[in-house]
Amino acid sequence: MSIAPEDERVFVPEQQHKPIKKDPEEGQSLIIGPAKSGKTSLLGALHLHARILADASASPVKIIIDEGEDGKRFEQLILSLEEAALETGRFGAPGTGDVSNYRFLLEQTIVQTVVKKVTKPMPWSREKEMTESKEETKTYPFCLFDGPGGDLFGKPAEAKPDQERQAMLRELGKNSPGLIMCVDPNDGPQLRLLFTQLWRVLQALAERRHVELKRFAIVLTKADKYFARENVDARRQAEETNPWEVLRKLLPRAAWGPIRQHLDPRRITIACGWASAYGFIPNDGSANYITDQRFADGRLRVFNEEKPEETNWDLWEPFRVLDPFLFVATGRLGAMWPFEAERQLRDSTSGRDF
Repeated sequence: MSIAPEDERVFVPEQQHKPIKKDPEEGQSLIIGPAKSGKTSLLGALHLHARILADASASPVKIIIDEGEDGKRFEQLILSLEEAALETGRFGAPGTGDVSNYRFLLEQTIVQTVVKKVTKPMPWSREKEMTESKEETKTYPFCLFDGPGGDLFGKPAEAKPDQERQAMLRELGKNSPGLIMCVDPNDGPQLRLLFTQLWRVLQALAERRHVELKRFAIVLTKADKYFARENVDARRQAEETNPWEVLRKLLPRAAWGPIRQHLDPRRITIACGWASAYGFIPNDGSANYITDQRFADGRLRVFNEEKPEETNWDLWEPFRVLDPFLFVATGRLGAMWPFEAERQLRDSTSGRDF
């Protein structure tokens, strides 16, 4: 199946392009995580999520792609994932085989209502309130690097990581003021691998930094799969469940030592949140996920396997995919949970650290 021309695309309308300032310290971010933790799918779902939110939000976000090669690479990623969804109902990549650089802008239009008090010149006149709307557009440039998770975190099969790519990823991390780390809460072996390697990765990224690390986002991906057993309460559970509490249950107590050692919350803003490329069914609340023996991560539940052309793609809404990117760009939490939520949990556990 070839990539659909622009006038036939289901998810991605004609892209907006513009040249983006190539400042190595402005907006450069690194997305890390073990292999198959959902890094590339999270990136691929950005455009779809932004378009859906733009139709419903007073503060829409647009993805504007760089005109250069880094932008073309990002557009190709989006279209290749779309092609897989149209054909199989699976929105996922086979895994990143090299370090990829994607350059784009997040452009957010913020509408604010300002209340002004107006007084007439006569002394006996009463004050009147008048409202006016102000619109402000802010842009956040991203030079985002995505590489094979196994190069930083090792691989379950213990195949040796590519040393050159490993060194490149570490160097990129030292130049990144924002880091996004993806974690699959459904994968027990991956979590154990994450625990055993996390201290080494954070230590390598912390040594001799060229740019001060400002923000660190931990993203629990594949929330659709994690909450699928909740049926119609799945979305509500994802919205209300503290992700720090889930990490507390999944990771051994000793895992938190290196996090606090190398990610000092007094200097670095840390947040944790849920995200899902598949999302949840609107006006239903159930997970847009169904198991499929052909795919380890299942597929989109809305996909009509017998008649793909009759699939109602309007029922596919990614969940909180934009939040970690806006967080590392602006520091605004959105729906992410601050590190204070983890500290409160720790304080409530009989004085024991976890």
